[in-house]
Amino acid sequence: MENSAIIVNVSLTASDLEDFYYHKARRSSVMKMVIACALLIFISQLVRIAMGPGALEDGGWKWLLAVIALFFIMHYSNKRNAQKEFKKNTRLHEPHSYIITEDSIHIKGGPFNTIFQWDKLHDMTESKRSFFIWFSKGSAQIVPKRDMTPDEIEKVRSIRKSRFK
Repeated sequence: MENSAIIVNVSLTASDLEDFYYHKARRSSVMKMVIACALLIFISQLVRIAMGPGALEDGGWKWLLAVIALFFIMHYSNKRNAQKEFKKNTRLHEPHSYIITEDSIHIKGGPFNTIFQWDKLHDMTESKRSFFIWFSKGSAQIVPKRDMTPDEIEKVRSIRKSRFK
């Protein structure tokens, strides 16, 4: 890959922050355990109901509804928290500029004007809609893909794969 810079100008939306909250929750080991347990309960109840028609009368439906309610609550809790944070934190409304190269990422926005070498960053992950550049386990910059061309997305993926395992 050539060493040309990728310049991405970003204005975040509440939807971008929601994507970050979902992505961050899915990375959490506690959340992974909760989801795994909930899915095991859900599947076991479906099997139990399929095996015997009396399972619904024995309360099998309560477990199914409990798991569905849990996922519903988790989804809307994340969505609500992201929207509240976006309204409250005016810094998120400021435009940011990212200059991404093979060696570093230069982030400019508001009072922030810093160059990070990739090996000094914690991680870089990707969702369907964004890249997340992690400074630490809980703090990241959001780079929405909508502000990038398909070629730029592929170049950033290549950097991510080469720099972060």
